[in-house]
Amino acid sequence: YAVNMDSAFLPPCREYIFGTDNLGRCVFCRIAAGSLESILSAVIVVAAVTLFGMTVGALSAFAGGAADSIMMKITLVFQAFPSFVLAIAIGAVLGSGTLNAMIALIAVYWTTYARLSRSMVLSYKNDNYIKAAKLYGAKGISLLAKYITPNTAGTMAVTAAQDVGNVILSMSALSFIGLGAQRPT
Repeated sequence: YAVNMDSAFLPPCREYIFGTDNLGRCVFCRIAAGSLESILSAVIVVAAVTLFGMTVGALSAFAGGAADSIMMKITLVFQAFPSFVLAIAIGAVLGSGTLNAMIALIAVYWTTYARLSRSMVLSYKNDNYIKAAKLYGAKGISLLAKYITPNTAGTMAVTAAQDVGNVILSMSALSFIGLGAQRPT
């Protein structure tokens, strides 16, 4: 944040790898500090949507019947709108700021994980190893937590790793229109 007008607009050199800005601040240091917050907030958003989406999808598939139908209808309502437009609307209601942008993105991105988790749990639910676990006394949530959910973790991790970049772009776009991170952050 230190302003040094004597070194404003310096080209890249040994001391300033990317040069300096109009106030003489090191551009590389500002990029590094901004990147840390962007990456950290994206990882938090992706972790939250993965956990929430996996839980909703797994419980929906495991419960079946009317509960599954209701949970998937709610998911479809969220997916009916373009995700970034919905994030803008939620961000506008919540106001500007990094935390509010993160909440808006969590509200938008969880549906992908819920549908993916649901489909995977439905495919594993009737496998032979699940039937064997039931014979050994496993039932209910413990069956879901011990035997089914660990098999979905790999696919969820790959999807989460791919979404980190998408979340960074979405956070940047929300910040660009005034709904995300504010100056001097």
